[in-house]
Amino acid sequence: MRARHSRSRFRCAVANELIFIVEDNPKSLKLVRDTLQTKGYQTIEAETGEEGVRVAHERQPALILRCSAAAGHRARMPTELEIAA
Repeated sequence: MRARHSRSRFRCAVANELIFIVEDNPKSLKLVRDTLQTKGYQTIEAETGEEGVRVAHERQPALILRCSAAAGHRARMPTELEIAA
């Protein structure tokens, strides 16, 4: 039996990597979390931009997915370079 290869040329994240979801809508959060976990990814979540900044610094996720409304007006999610600093 031959192995199947992904046809996507945009595969960046690898299963078992940590993906951080910042989302203030519980239904959207559940959909994204369940989809990623089914594919083998580890997930962590936050509901606000303020919490998101703190958790991003603490956990250093491979990828951050955020809803723009969850960031809030005053909070700003850090860039990869800011997290690494």
